[in-house]
Amino acid sequence: MKDVKQVIAQLKADESNEVRVNLTVKNVNVADLDAWKRVSLTLNNPVPAYIRKDANSEEYVKGESRVIYVSLYSIAALFSDNEDAAFARKYILESNDLVSLLLSYATVDVIAEHVTEGEEYVNPFSDSDDTATVEHTTFYHHLHNLKIGKKGLKALSRLEDKIIDKALDAIED
Repeated sequence: MKDVKQVIAQLKADESNEVRVNLTVKNVNVADLDAWKRVSLTLNNPVPAYIRKDANSEEYVKGESRVIYVSLYSIAALFSDNEDAAFARKYILESNDLVSLLLSYATVDVIAEHVTEGEEYVNPFSDSDDTATVEHTTFYHHLHNLKIGKKGLKALSRLEDKIIDKALDAIED
């Protein structure tokens, strides 16, 4: 697995990328796509994004949006780099509902990674070298500096208890 801090440092060092700090996650939705799980986050403040010029247009223009999309894999990597939450990584990848709970009212920083049309893109958090061709110039959003909110901490604690109970049950058998 890649070093998350190193990936974040590389993304922040790229001058074409933009960083926004101390954003609150207001809503979370997870969509199962063909090759990956897309997590839609609604933030309290907008971040750089390419948006449709208007409702009927296929043209995208640089603007801002409160709704961003990130890969579930990058969220799992973010949690695995947190000493108190690393144990949850496996379960984050398995449960869309858990991801929603853990990110509810979390505070995050967002890196808006600028990518251009036609670029062969590799998710910087993934160990895979699989590429995807970027369909239109846009920003890919990455989370870092995660501070888990009250509901997320409660869910994390309950998950930890459940894991401990399961482990203890296995010992008693």
